[in-house]
Amino acid sequence: MKRISLICAALAAAFTMSAQKALVDEVKNDIKSNSANAQNALTKIQPALTNPESAQQAYTWFTAGQAALTAYDHLRAMEGLSPQGLTPEQKATAGNDMLQAFEYFTKALPLDQVPDAKGKVKPKYTKDINKAAKENYVETQRAGIYLYEAGKYPEAVKAWDLYINLPANFPDAKIQADPDTIVAQMMYYQALAKSFAGDNKGAVATLRNAMDTGYKTPELYLNALAVATQAQDSVAMSEFAKRGYDIYGTENIAFIGQLINDKLAKNDYTACVDLVNQALAANPDNETAAQLYDILGCIDADQEKLDSAYDLFTKAVELNPNFAKGYFDQGRMIYNKAITKWDDASEDVRQNTLKPEILKAAALFEKAYELDEVGMGSVPGSLYRLYYLIEGEESPNTQKWHNM
Repeated sequence: MKRISLICAALAAAFTMSAQKALVDEVKNDIKSNSANAQNALTKIQPALTNPESAQQAYTWFTAGQAALTAYDHLRAMEGLSPQGLTPEQKATAGNDMLQAFEYFTKALPLDQVPDAKGKVKPKYTKDINKAAKENYVETQRAGIYLYEAGKYPEAVKAWDLYINLPANFPDAKIQADPDTIVAQMMYYQALAKSFAGDNKGAVATLRNAMDTGYKTPELYLNALAVATQAQDSVAMSEFAKRGYDIYGTENIAFIGQLINDKLAKNDYTACVDLVNQALAANPDNETAAQLYDILGCIDADQEKLDSAYDLFTKAVELNPNFAKGYFDQGRMIYNKAITKWDDASEDVRQNTLKPEILKAAALFEKAYELDEVGMGSVPGSLYRLYYLIEGEESPNTQKWHNM
């Protein structure tokens, strides 16, 4: 009985293996007879990929890779025949087909190196896999574009990883890698895909690689600044601003603007003033110039040069009458000058000299809040304290700002 059981088990295993091989053979015939069958064939072969016996055969994975690649090729051919091109869903399918093809080929390769019963290695599929890698090098780049355009950002990142690393991962294919500038451009798009997928830290690293590999456009550095800001990576923000500024100078104020912020944060006023003056010398638009004069005003204010600071803030709002911060900073200078004298002043000086100045500051605060309620969110509290000081708790102005 024991021998019969063993024979039955062996027969069952052989039958299962035979059935899985037949399935793989069927898939091979399907894709050979009609490329339109490839997508269905790719689904059909899935049981063979998980069966313990057939999953150990290079033939199984090689055929699955061929099915995926044929499915991709079919969609590429459809794109050329359709005036509208592929739909987003078709682009997503095509991109994933390419990813699957190389996932399957990668699994087939080591299995194709297994020695036979005589201990000899006789690869059957390695040559064809290397040929497919060489012929589809550029298509892996296109697969990333398809996935990106379809909004499948994590998959696009994988496709561009495949493209970037294919020459190194398939050395026997002797793939002639694209020039560094093209590879770096794909790195840039890959970084954007990472950012859209929420991986800003990874995007920062990829953007740095793109710069180092040779991709140089203003958009690269501007987007790098934006991504580094989202990642809250102050080191990268400074680095990208410096690299952008070294190439483009004051052509785009964003680069020098970040450098100015860095110098301000370090209280390096001399360097900051030099950078601002460089930016102003580049003849920026009025809105940007207003911000630059406001920065100069803040530098003077930090050094207690209140009169010159006020003049600079005035220049800022003259250039941009809708610049809320400029009005707020004007009011701040007037208020700070008056309030330092309030405690020691006589009642006559308070009412006839200091109060009118403080009310002038209040009007500027209100103007700032009117222009930008979100950015000037601290103004209501400031106005409440201001009116409480000069008009008392029951004043309508005090109550108005207390309730906002």
